[in-house]
Amino acid sequence: MKKEIKYWIILLIPFVFIYLKWDEFPEQVAIHFNINGEADGWAKKEVGVLMGPLMNIGIYLILLIIPLIDPRKLNYALFEKKYGSIRLIIHLFFLFICFIISAEALDYKINTSQWMQIGIAGLFMVLGNYLKAVKPNYFVGVRTPWTLENETVWKKTHNVTAKLWVTLSAIVLIIQLFVFVSWIMAPYVIIIATVPIIYSFIEYKKIKKQES
Repeated sequence: MKKEIKYWIILLIPFVFIYLKWDEFPEQVAIHFNINGEADGWAKKEVGVLMGPLMNIGIYLILLIIPLIDPRKLNYALFEKKYGSIRLIIHLFFLFICFIISAEALDYKINTSQWMQIGIAGLFMVLGNYLKAVKPNYFVGVRTPWTLENETVWKKTHNVTAKLWVTLSAIVLIIQLFVFVSWIMAPYVIIIATVPIIYSFIEYKKIKKQES
């Protein structure tokens, strides 16, 4: 239970903030923004303000249950501390998003789209540092048919993906902090999502060719 306290604190922080600022929130809160940071989706404040913190609680429960139901659950013991760090990073990311949504609703002068994109790039940059430690499982990491089939492919793919995520995310993060290129996220997401899949397929085929 002591290990979970830090997660509970992170989950509680936005509810305390929302309670203190409740009367200052408008009746309609922006919950979606276009690439220019302009609001184009709205919800009642009961939904818009509380959606993020409640979603974070849902994610907490999912991440807590995953090691118990994974067919390869014994492998989680091999990267238990790293998994705990991954959980923490994800909750901090959603806490960050909660405050960005709240800042927009409270009419703070920020570019919401810019800070959302900074948060996403920061998330994958930090997560990349933990990928190498993740052992084969069905929920965490780069899970393709080829990484799940072969442990060598799993290891090589995670090593390459870790370098890709850290390097590319750092570049995007710096760009978005100092220049803000609104369209950059589309190619960024495509690259970090597709390269690991393609790489794992190629490596798997190489190994099978060597074995035959």
